[in-house]
Amino acid sequence: MLKFDKIKIVSSIDNISRINEDKFQSIIKDGIICEQKFSIQSPYSLYIEADYQERELVIEFTGKILKDNYSDLIHRDNIHICLSNINDLGLCLLDIEGILANGEIVKADVCQDVECDDCKSITENLRAGVVNFKKYLVRNIGDNFVIEKNVQTKSYKRRLTIYDKGKELQKACNRSFISSLENPELLLDHFNGKVRFELNLNSKEQLRKTLNIYS
Repeated sequence: MLKFDKIKIVSSIDNISRINEDKFQSIIKDGIICEQKFSIQSPYSLYIEADYQERELVIEFTGKILKDNYSDLIHRDNIHICLSNINDLGLCLLDIEGILANGEIVKADVCQDVECDDCKSITENLRAGVVNFKKYLVRNIGDNFVIEKNVQTKSYKRRLTIYDKGKELQKACNRSFISSLENPELLLDHFNGKVRFELNLNSKEQLRKTLNIYS
């Protein structure tokens, strides 16, 4: 089963209502609200945009919206729970069934967590296996090892990021997420000794080609 750590969904504007005006930023032109936006980065990443001109609802969120069940990541069997958790925040009311019926995933981070206590050896072997440095950019960004296709066209760009997920969760940037959990030690124990492979897909065309989606 495919699992994701981040997805972006575009659906009909009809799938959002009861917007909390105190939480959303309104963009007004000629006295008319054209867009309303909400965005946070902690304890998880969440972005909601109601675009009244394009008649679109845009939702982007990370797997941390699953809270203590974050280890499950986002997949077809729990996407309903992700959207329900967003509704529980009291920001707005999402029509979950409507989003699942007509929404399109336009961006996603596909993930696979692998048990390994030596992330460095994995990345060193992968670095040694890359022979075409004109076609692929290979570099370290912080503690992450990144292999990226060296192209300008968005639909052809692909980026694979590899990192120690257990260590990443211990960083200060994840402190508010960890402290929000009912049983943080259980989640930290799950990711201890796990290496994450994360493939960033940034367009519908990329998603179709990479994931072999034909309809």
